[in-house]
Amino acid sequence: MPQKLFYPQVDENKIIITRDMSRGLDILWQFRNRRTEEPLYIDTEDSHHNIRGGEFAKLALLQIFDAPSRTVLLFRVHHFNEKGLEKIQRMLRNVSITRRYDDEDFFYVNTSTGQCENFQNFYEDTCLIPLKTSADAIGIFVDKQETMSDWTAPYLNIDQIMYAAYDAIVLRMLPSVDKSAKKSRCPIHCWCDWYKKKYANKETR
Repeated sequence: MPQKLFYPQVDENKIIITRDMSRGLDILWQFRNRRTEEPLYIDTEDSHHNIRGGEFAKLALLQIFDAPSRTVLLFRVHHFNEKGLEKIQRMLRNVSITRRYDDEDFFYVNTSTGQCENFQNFYEDTCLIPLKTSADAIGIFVDKQETMSDWTAPYLNIDQIMYAAYDAIVLRMLPSVDKSAKKSRCPIHCWCDWYKKKYANKETR
């Protein structure tokens, strides 16, 4: 099948694809130890059906972009059970000690017009906007045709790789809006935010 998606921004970065727990955690540890104020940009892809129990029953892929090293990690997690995901979550929590995820200084949404589309329900009091909507607003094209492809396939095809990597890279291209306007934090993707919120009470005990 001929390649359909072409993103120069993806070609400018190193793409690491792994389904190995040890390698994935090792790369996350490298991200953790990098001395930079730059946050990590994270997106995910889901399967079409439940592949495990728990709240993230469909989670199949983690895309993590580390801009300073020009590295995109495509961490395939569809074959891990709940305990496997918890291990990854613990590492992400460790990484958050030195690195930020979707920090509020980077992603805001102007809610003064009331035009926010509430497409996810991670938080009752947060207005979340789809990535494509945010990108379209500033003239960045994001092709979503691969979003419904099979993310649990034995191997990712070239279009899936381009699509997944670009989704993480494009997060860095989204600017903040005027902070004097009425706004609320807008996590483009909240998997790590959910994790940090989940463990917040434990950390204060």
